[in-house]
Amino acid sequence: MLRVTIKVFFLTTCQRILIALLFVSGGPAIAATITMAPQNGDKPAVVAVQGVLRDEDVGEFRFKVAKLSTAVVALESDGGSLLAGIRIGETIRLRGFVTVVPNGARCASACAIAWLGGAQRFMGEQALIGFHAAYRKETTGASESGMGNADC
Repeated sequence: MLRVTIKVFFLTTCQRILIALLFVSGGPAIAATITMAPQNGDKPAVVAVQGVLRDEDVGEFRFKVAKLSTAVVALESDGGSLLAGIRIGETIRLRGFVTVVPNGARCASACAIAWLGGAQRFMGEQALIGFHAAYRKETTGASESGMGNADC
């Protein structure tokens, strides 16, 4: 089994503490909370994305990372909008950012799609990353969306 630990990752102790504090504070949000720790010398900025991903989060994410040359994007979310996950992941990939799901955090559904956008992807030893079929909401409930799922 392959193990990836982020303790040797190029984050400073202060950045690790910030990520930990961001993920243990507060309850579920209406939309994702996107916070940043700025670049420090040759160390990358840390962008933390926590909570349900909504379509409006895409614009906020793009705005906050617009001036960054390097970044580590730390993710913790049970999902949300598939389109938001795709677009945030696309932005991450186009900018060459690294993604990480911190130890003990969960990144599922649309969050996992965003995580895949990382030029390099890391997860803590106790992190969980989950994928499932895309679905659409209908008046009778949720149903699997053939268009949102690839046939392999």
